[in-house]
Amino acid sequence: MLVPEPVIAAREIHRVLAPGGRAAIAVWGPRDRNPWLGALLDAVSSRTGAPVPPPGIPGPFSLDAVETVAGVLERAGFTDVEVHEVAVPFVCGSFDEWWTVVPSLAGPIARVLAALPADVVDAVRTQAREALVPFATTPGYTIPGLSLVAAARRGSPRVASGGLRSCVQRRDTAVTRSGGERVPPPLTPFVIHI
Repeated sequence: MLVPEPVIAAREIHRVLAPGGRAAIAVWGPRDRNPWLGALLDAVSSRTGAPVPPPGIPGPFSLDAVETVAGVLERAGFTDVEVHEVAVPFVCGSFDEWWTVVPSLAGPIARVLAALPADVVDAVRTQAREALVPFATTPGYTIPGLSLVAAARRGSPRVASGGLRSCVQRRDTAVTRSGGERVPPPLTPFVIHI
């Protein structure tokens, strides 16, 4: 989602996978279904008069449709492509916590905010706070978010199925719980953002 040529990036993932290997890829869904970030981008755009991100620059919502993600992976040579919507709400204890976290996650926006006069930053902050009022809870905020999670296979004869579960790594050693019980190691999921 943050690369200028998503198909080229996906082809590189495809290239380095073993035959039959699977990849899991996550991108953000539509901007209107991610107000945890959209509120900030909208406020910055409104107060600066410039679209965020600028036209022609890949942004967090540049691959925001199931069909788009599936198409990128298929054009890159993947087979057995599945794309699922996954709710990922942003939960925080206060607007100030949101304001501390979200601008820092969006590096280019943090730089824009740092360059703006204090009164404009205050206006951005006020507009974002107003946009997030519908998501206020006691205590804090639960702000909707949506990720599109895709699983795809490097073309070859089909190997054991398992959907997204085949996109996990197992640690080599077992875990010992208090009391001496040994249990299988935990699964460690991995996701590649493109």
